[in-house]
Formats: sequence, structure tokens, C-alpha cells
Amino acid sequence: MKLHRRTVWLDGLGPRHRARRPDLRGPGASFLIVAGGKHPNDTAVYLDAATLYGILFRESPRPLANLYAAAAATATAMRDVAATAIGY
Repeated sequence: MKLHRRTVWLDGLGPRHRARRPDLRGPGASFLIVAGGKHPNDTAVYLDAATLYGILFRESPRPLANLYAAAAATATAMRDVAATAIGY
């Protein structure tokens, strides 16, 4: 069996083509991604945590305290986004 030069086998899981990863630093997510473009920053982690809180506890994350956030206004906005996204 011949393999194409650009095909890579990973632990017998099958071929994976070497493709360029999408750039996540678009205009909509630029404030949630670290400057390198691959990892979430603290604001994105806070948004994830607020969303997960609302899903797990089945209550709105809006009334949570401003703990673990750099700016109170940003924390409030992220909790509002999370609450809206999960239907509260």
C-alpha cells in the first residue's frame, strides 16, 4: 500500500493530512485568545467556567460574585453572555 507523502499515521488511527490550523484570532474572538492565537486567555476561561456553572447547577450564572476575574465589568459581561447562551 502506498501512502501519499503528506499523510501521517497516528497510533494506527488512520491518516491525518497535514493541514494548517485555522487562525482563531478573528475579529469575533480576538479578545478571548492569547496573542499566539492558539490558547484561551483568562477571560475565555472565565466565560467557560460561567457557562459550565449554569449547565451543571441549572441556574443562571448572572448573580455569581466577581471572583477570579480581572475586571468586574468584564466578569459581568461574560456571565451575561454565558447566561444568554444557555437560556437564562
